[in-house]
Amino acid sequence: MKTALKALTTCTLATFCSLTFAATKPVTVGILVPIALPAMTQIVNGFETALNKASKVPVKYLVKNAQGDANIQRSILQEFQSKDVTMVAPIGTDAAQMTIAMIRNKPIVGIAANHLKSQAKKANNPNVTGVMSKVPPFQRMQFIHLAMPNLKKLTIVYSSDSRIFNQVKEFEAQAKKNNIQVQPLMVSQLSDLYTISDNIAPNAQAIFILKDELIVSGLNSLLQQARSRHIPVIASDDGSVAKGAAFALGVSEYQTGVDAGKVAAEILNGKKAGALPVHMMDHYFVFLNPTSAKTQNVNPNAVKSAAKKLGYTVNILN
Repeated sequence: MKTALKALTTCTLATFCSLTFAATKPVTVGILVPIALPAMTQIVNGFETALNKASKVPVKYLVKNAQGDANIQRSILQEFQSKDVTMVAPIGTDAAQMTIAMIRNKPIVGIAANHLKSQAKKANNPNVTGVMSKVPPFQRMQFIHLAMPNLKKLTIVYSSDSRIFNQVKEFEAQAKKNNIQVQPLMVSQLSDLYTISDNIAPNAQAIFILKDELIVSGLNSLLQQARSRHIPVIASDDGSVAKGAAFALGVSEYQTGVDAGKVAAEILNGKKAGALPVHMMDHYFVFLNPTSAKTQNVNPNAVKSAAKKLGYTVNILN
């Protein structure tokens, strides 16, 4: 009887230990970074911090950088598919679209990505949700016009990405309503930015860029042109302002990661990705680099005043 009881106790303890180990075994989240940029680093840091805090299970991270190459990005997703990766978190619309098309059996949390649900429906992939961080064109143009009331013509530099093209058209429509003429300049590869100076209109009063990965990665070329012409580079993200753009209206990249991490935690804690709505970020900040603004012929106080009138918090970045 004692031998049987001892055996039962040993078995029970072994089962408990096994269950405890299973409950605490870390899960792996694959993070797809399309290109190395300061904004991407902030997003990843925010995502990991929030997920570590909110997840009921320990999490490991497999962060892969596609280096702006679609073929490398595809290989990374194939690696995520074949490895013991529980969830995939692509950053950006393009990376999210490719992930939705390739990853069929794992939850996907798209970060700073547009059209997540429509792309999921199109691909018949029910495992998709995420965070959208797009600033409406009306609000962006409204702020630029208030910060630079004498602005009559600006040049927008953008990549050949189809989703960016649609944003450019929306921006142009809003600029027209404010009697601002837009010169669109499209580049197909990073090297084009080195020669684009020949095409910027001589009467352009500003250069504007979107959250466009290709253009942001070549920001220094545009900053050189801005300094030589004494006109500002107006950006759409805090990372670009920290690197030398004059100002931007946008969301906190770190907070974007935090919000996405919270969504990811809900999934790891038991909810279905497809059942969660896309989280819409609507808390916008004005990011201002006073030193760059002065160098680029922008009055920092005018930017601050415009932010105050519209109710935006100003973050100073140098």
